[in-house]
Amino acid sequence: TNPSKKVREKYIKEAQSNDYVIYSIYVPFDEEIIHHMNHYRIERSEGKMEALPEIAIRVYKSKYEKPVKEEGFEKVFEYTPYFTFKTKKDEINFFKYY
Repeated sequence: TNPSKKVREKYIKEAQSNDYVIYSIYVPFDEEIIHHMNHYRIERSEGKMEALPEIAIRVYKSKYEKPVKEEGFEKVFEYTPYFTFKTKKDEINFFKYY
């Protein structure tokens, strides 16, 4: 949610001033996956949720800097999601956009 070092800096400083241990979780996704998940989110909500605007995705991507330990993190974790599905319908909907 905080794409750049500059934006993260104020949160890191506040946490450090309160003696918190700070971790970052990095989720590596390419733009194709972001668009896929955006469509899946709409499908899964049965149309109750709207798509994230393309401009929002592009602006975030243009400002994104991968977090690094030197910013003040104790550790930067890389998390690759593993998907499980509650229903067969969810699984079918997840893969139908590929």
